[in-house]
Amino acid sequence: MAIANPTNTTTEKKQLEKAKLVYEQNCATCKRGSNDKECLELALDELLRQMPDKKGDVYPWRNYEWSYSNYVNNNYSASATGSSERNGLFRNMGIFMRLVGGFISDPNPADNSIAGGRSVTDRSSDFPVFECRGKEARCVARHQVIRNSPSGDSPPYNDPFFNKSTTGTRSSSYFVKVGKCARPDITDAETCTGRGYDWDKSKGACSQGRYAYMDNSPSSIPLLRGLVPSIASDSLAITPGAIGLAFSGNDSYGMKVQECPAVTEEGFRVSGRSGRMSVSIFAWGFVAGLILHELYVCRCKR
Repeated sequence: MAIANPTNTTTEKKQLEKAKLVYEQNCATCKRGSNDKECLELALDELLRQMPDKKGDVYPWRNYEWSYSNYVNNNYSASATGSSERNGLFRNMGIFMRLVGGFISDPNPADNSIAGGRSVTDRSSDFPVFECRGKEARCVARHQVIRNSPSGDSPPYNDPFFNKSTTGTRSSSYFVKVGKCARPDITDAETCTGRGYDWDKSKGACSQGRYAYMDNSPSSIPLLRGLVPSIASDSLAITPGAIGLAFSGNDSYGMKVQECPAVTEEGFRVSGRSGRMSVSIFAWGFVAGLILHELYVCRCKR
């Protein structure tokens, strides 16, 4: 597959070559899984996320796509609980109480969860375990593509801000780019893109992507960590006011915004919120998609 290369930096060319290589590997994996359509779509999604104009918008993408419904099916469906009309009253009552726990008190994601799953049988994840019965080869291929996705493995660039947890109960938490911080101390494209920053060829200027950490972890209240409290908490985090604060560089409910470094052309650097930040058109457009994703896609997909 040929990929047009509009870039002029060594770093971006290497990114494109790596994206192409990973795509070819994933397509070969899908072929071993009977050329499953969903597997091929996953491979194409990963390719697009590795393009220079898309790379770094979200990290990790696997967490962004956490499927609450798949986790519920893995742990509270009839297949998971053994619920049946043939069961005795007391057994079904026990299963019902377990189901109530899933909605109210049991965390989703769980303490031992990893987005995408450790294997096709990992019920603590959002990988659709019971949907794979009878089509194991296809599911193994899909899982291998998910785990072979660079967009889920490393942060956009080295910075302590990205040291926050993205596993366990934070398997649905992620970082999203909300703007840019000017970097006048970096004056050439190779250095800029080599650090994982953005180079504007038309202006000859470097900028550092600015991120917000979307903390979608369940409530810290022991008896209110289930799906319903999580949805309520997430809804507060994506109100227009909360998102507006994040995209203007301020913390809000459920979002921690990265500080811009205060730098000059001479390279003097002081961490703080006083650094310049510009909000890209993409960032504001992402708000609408983020709201729709959180309210509908994450809750209802697959």
